[in-house]
Amino acid sequence: MIDICPTTDCTGCSACFSICPRHAVTLIPDQEGFLHPQIDQDLCIDCDLCRKACPARQTPSRKDRLPEELFFAAYHRDEDIRMASSSGGAFSALASWMLKQGGYVCAASYDDDFKGVHHVIIRSEEELPRLRTSKYTQSRTGTCFRDILRLLKQGEKVLFAGTPCQTAGLHLFLRKEYDKLLTVDIVCHGVPSPVIFADYISYLERKYKSPVKNYNFRDKKWSWYHFNTKAEFKNRKAVYRGTWEEDTFMRGFLRDYFLRESCYTSASTNATPTLP
Repeated sequence: MIDICPTTDCTGCSACFSICPRHAVTLIPDQEGFLHPQIDQDLCIDCDLCRKACPARQTPSRKDRLPEELFFAAYHRDEDIRMASSSGGAFSALASWMLKQGGYVCAASYDDDFKGVHHVIIRSEEELPRLRTSKYTQSRTGTCFRDILRLLKQGEKVLFAGTPCQTAGLHLFLRKEYDKLLTVDIVCHGVPSPVIFADYISYLERKYKSPVKNYNFRDKKWSWYHFNTKAEFKNRKAVYRGTWEEDTFMRGFLRDYFLRESCYTSASTNATPTLP
């Protein structure tokens, strides 16, 4: 068995899966729902591309940093967009700009049943709302890396937004810089277990006797800082709201009870965030 990287360091970015020329790498969920690579030895040709594309195997150095680090604070001028966003709507501004340039935007969207998250590629502003708001479970990038490469080779502009691990995986998969690619790292607390999130949505559906039709981790009805989780149901009879001190999933997430194992290592984070 080829050891792409230690299991404890694997971020699930999918770069190894995406770059394999023989499709010998598949991503298999563990008991917590986190994806890990599995190699079909009958298909593998020992090209070593999976290792070269793995962010966990890279050692960043100071020379990789910008000569001068710049910091900006920004928020969207449209109050409706700010209210529909998790924070200040900066992603919406960047994505809208890219779409108006005729480009594509790739970012995380809920699954149809709201029990998981996956990356999708859009080309119209009408689709942008599905990519807004924070989604606190690890998204599946699927074939997005390959689709982005195809678009870039066609001369298209692309914006990719994801966790730092996913963005690093995309750049290593591409193997060279593209002037028409804009990548946006989110400030990541860590990625929680997809299985626990799916189980929590199922719990809410049992409690309210209806499938979830919309879910928002950071609804701003009560406050921007003192945000609450909001779940709407298809029967329209009830709306669940819970502050981050009350909501069971958010308490576990903010206290780092069920993050991906690599999120606890020094390779992927310099410090573990704590509950406010």
